[in-house]
Amino acid sequence: MAKVLVVEDYASLQKIYKTALAMQGHVVDVANNGDEALDYTGKKEYDVILLDMLMPQTDGLSFLKIFSVRHRDAKTKIIAFSNLTTSELASEARELGVSKYLAKPALTPKQVAAEIDAVLKDSN
Repeated sequence: MAKVLVVEDYASLQKIYKTALAMQGHVVDVANNGDEALDYTGKKEYDVILLDMLMPQTDGLSFLKIFSVRHRDAKTKIIAFSNLTTSELASEARELGVSKYLAKPALTPKQVAAEIDAVLKDSN
């Protein structure tokens, strides 16, 4: 069981990913954008953050820049997932500490949950 923060601006996707992850036994919090995610990470530690890259207010890259400064030694694994999958964005995200970059349209919520489990397994 891992503590997972899902950062996603679409309510329907929030519910789908939260349900899929909870079915795998994870404890899941949901943030609507990068600002909310920063609030959550200031109060709790997470094993994994599933981070949408395209959001209003504070987007994924902005979140990563602030998070890496505030939580430089954090053991939190970050998985970026987005409809936008340019190599430039993926490269910049990895430079900012992303463990994995996933294309949303290519994966089902169950497959995303499996990717999270794989990242957690690799970190042990």
